[in-house]
Amino acid sequence: EISEKITKNYTSLHEFFEEASKEDALLPVSHAIGCSVSKNNAIFTDRNVIVEGLSDMFVYQGMGNILKQEKYHYLPGIGTVGDKLNPLIGLCIGYGLKWCLVMDSDQEGAGLDGGTRSKFDVIKEEVFGGNEEDTKKQVYLLDGIKDLEDMFSVDDIEKIASKAGFKLSQKPKKKNNIAYIGKNNKVIFWKMFASTNFKESDFSDVTKNNFK
Repeated sequence: EISEKITKNYTSLHEFFEEASKEDALLPVSHAIGCSVSKNNAIFTDRNVIVEGLSDMFVYQGMGNILKQEKYHYLPGIGTVGDKLNPLIGLCIGYGLKWCLVMDSDQEGAGLDGGTRSKFDVIKEEVFGGNEEDTKKQVYLLDGIKDLEDMFSVDDIEKIASKAGFKLSQKPKKKNNIAYIGKNNKVIFWKMFASTNFKESDFSDVTKNNFK
């Protein structure tokens, strides 16, 4: 039984690496004719901003367009908290692409081992070999912002919901935009936001300044 499982897994891995090797074999050809990884694929560009998830991508893209900020290419990490960002960072470093990472305020418990290391410390140790100075050059933490939703005022969350046609949960007594939206509804809410036509005048100065 064990032998059968090993054989099956080996066959799957062999097929995977065989396909991967075909793709890798094209890289020298691409480089030889002047093609760039950053310009000739649908994933990376010359201005990569890695964010923690799809919600973050929709928010930054949407607010960037509304505030007419510089254009950046947002790469959303998908997966568990501890493992979803390092692969994207590794690919950017490996291909020599310009990148930075934006995260909400540092929280403990981001380690893959279930430990209490902060998200920043995980990346510092696993990507930058413990060099804090180098890490800070590439990783930006939103000071005092526990969740990206906190960048918005409660009134602005309500305006977005009203204009986008989204039904909010019961309003918390204290500001808690995550609970107001519904933790499991974040991606849907921000996708609706990104696909709705908003103007800069729709948002409070507090919200606009947070993003600027």
